[in-house]
Amino acid sequence: MRKYAYLFCMLLFGLGRLTAQDNDYEFAKQEFASENYQKALFYYQKLVKKYPRQINYFKGLVQCHVRLEDYDAAKKLLGPKLKNNRYQPELFVLMGNIYTLQKDSVRAKENYEAVFPYIDQNPSFAYVLGDQFKKLSLLDYAIRVYEKGSSLSEKIDFSIPLAALYGEKGNQDRMIASILDAMSANPSRKYQALRLLRGYITDDKENNSNMLLRKHLLQRLQQNPDPMWNDLLSWLFVQQKQYRAAFLQERSIYLREEGFGLHRIFDLAKTAKEQKDYSSAKNIYYFLTEEEKDLGKRLQAHLALLELRQITEVNLKKETIKKQYEELLQNYGRSQKTLDLQIAYAEYVGFQKNLVKDAIDFLKTSLKQPLNRFQQAKVKLSLADLMVFDKQFNYALIYYSQIQKSLKNHVLGQQARFKVAQTSYYKGDFEWALNQLKVLRNSSTQLIANDAMELSLLISDNIQKDSLHTALKKYAKADYLFYQKKYSQVTQLLEEILQHHKGEEIEDETFFKQAEVYQKLGEFQKAKNNYLKIVNFYPESILADNAYYALGVLWEEELSDLEKAQEYYEKILFQHQDSIYYLDARKRYRKLRGDTIY
Repeated sequence: MRKYAYLFCMLLFGLGRLTAQDNDYEFAKQEFASENYQKALFYYQKLVKKYPRQINYFKGLVQCHVRLEDYDAAKKLLGPKLKNNRYQPELFVLMGNIYTLQKDSVRAKENYEAVFPYIDQNPSFAYVLGDQFKKLSLLDYAIRVYEKGSSLSEKIDFSIPLAALYGEKGNQDRMIASILDAMSANPSRKYQALRLLRGYITDDKENNSNMLLRKHLLQRLQQNPDPMWNDLLSWLFVQQKQYRAAFLQERSIYLREEGFGLHRIFDLAKTAKEQKDYSSAKNIYYFLTEEEKDLGKRLQAHLALLELRQITEVNLKKETIKKQYEELLQNYGRSQKTLDLQIAYAEYVGFQKNLVKDAIDFLKTSLKQPLNRFQQAKVKLSLADLMVFDKQFNYALIYYSQIQKSLKNHVLGQQARFKVAQTSYYKGDFEWALNQLKVLRNSSTQLIANDAMELSLLISDNIQKDSLHTALKKYAKADYLFYQKKYSQVTQLLEEILQHHKGEEIEDETFFKQAEVYQKLGEFQKAKNNYLKIVNFYPESILADNAYYALGVLWEEELSDLEKAQEYYEKILFQHQDSIYYLDARKRYRKLRGDTIY
């Protein structure tokens, strides 16, 4: 028993010493990082005295003397170590750096060159020496060290570190060659390679790094048609927004690699669509409708094609789209697997063709299928949306409430709760809407939380000073007409609000909604003027950041003035850091400024 007690005490003693050692080292590093070199010196002296063989403590002590410009003290410490130095060649680098700082280039070079015989004896020394040279920005020496280490041992590969150094030196041709060598030797290094390439590749195909990478990849494909090079070419074309060219590479991989799925091609189609390269997106989705074996995914491609037709074919008749939906339903039938098709068809018939009763009846039939509770919720959500569109508010609220109860903590349940609040708002039941929105402001889904916050603020700001809620009722009606896409009626009602409720809280909201209508109608100059009214005359409005962001997007995507767009995104970055648009504004701003976006 006494033996175990003794061992336990010794263990506690050892742990106590280790903790004290760790604390002193952390303090030393913190003080050094904060440029409190005198305090860091104190801790490093203490550590070196207790643990003289610990090289990191010794190097820290030397660096403190160097930063305090006490070069003699640093050299005095290093001198004895260098005379009997078998295992720490990086100390020569520290000594060389001291001579560099003293403008003694001859002795500096002598010490730097002294490390190379150590690499001859043990190539693994290249790791620590290359790192030490990099820390001192001695890039040429770091390159020599890595190249020598690689040449002496097949087990050592410095391709990626060398590529980074070539890039820093401005030799992008060697950088790219080294990156591709690294991938060729070990394909798992792809993500390391991409992280490095992102610092040089831009969306400009005429950019030097872009052209060099394309040249190297095409050369390697000619020498060795490895799908890895097609993969990297596809990545390059995506960066350059050349989605058709990227698709050709992805298709080549798919046709040559057995078992290679279509998920990447689906992602590419989605990206092309989001970037409004609709022609490329159509070609890719058409390919997917031909090649995809999974019924659900094949239907996704068909639905995306139908949506793209509606976007791009101005003179396309609605009846034509309706017939195409019906052909898909005839070919694939009505089942759990085609539920997305059924919902898409009903929404098109109801919202676009305005055959709301037919759409509602169709979805009620879909509900009779053997569906799980999540599938039922999707159908009911669409069904209730159509009922709201048709002014069947009470029936819609029943369906929304059923979803909310069935999937309380699921995103569908939270969407349904928001729809309950929104429908109550349309009806003019503002207090009940606020009660629902209070819960949703803490939703785990950011988009729902943001929407809930905005609607909550709209209601609360406009019911306090108007007990009859006259202006808010008119605005809610206009908002509902906007939902129904009855834009001429929306415009008329908004003008009435501006005339009869001038100077009231609702005024800035009305200008904003009016701007949204103008955008829907393609009247972008009018939309711009309305957004400007908000930022100029209502700078304290809760909609100020919304207006700045809307102006940025408008200038960027419709009015083609990127400098103006950048100016308005900047307003959010510097004046509205708490805005829900902050992250997206920053991303757009940095892209317009030419930053590399990771």
